[in-house]
Amino acid sequence: MNKINTNFIKRTILLIWALWALFVTLSNIFDGLKTIGILSENFRFVSGNFGYIQAATQIYYFPVWLNAVLFILVILWEGMMCVLFLKAFIKFEEGNNQSMLPPFLAGIILFGGFLVMDELLITYDRLGTIEQSHLGFLVGFIVSLLLVRNLN
Repeated sequence: MNKINTNFIKRTILLIWALWALFVTLSNIFDGLKTIGILSENFRFVSGNFGYIQAATQIYYFPVWLNAVLFILVILWEGMMCVLFLKAFIKFEEGNNQSMLPPFLAGIILFGGFLVMDELLITYDRLGTIEQSHLGFLVGFIVSLLLVRNLN
């Protein structure tokens, strides 16, 4: 495969993850705004993730304010991840694989943390396929990182 094709593939992977992180961040922000009544009940572009957090943490009776703090922290992390992916995409340089590590590491940390929390909160037994979804994203970040760093 020639350099033009591999660079295009690497940049495409970075852009896909950047756009994904952007839409996840926005849908979570809108979910929070809808939850507190700023957006109408008819507003559709919401993640529903605040409800998942509440359902997951009810096993240990987390208060709503703590769930809100956790949700805000996740939104901030996802926003940072989006910026890191956009920066890696914009500043992409052939042969500079170091700039691609931070955004993927952010995703790996986020979804690795979700998996740990899935176990702690026993979500696999109560919330359907949420744990498999988290595992899928974790694997997706790892495979994408390996691909962009090793594709020549």
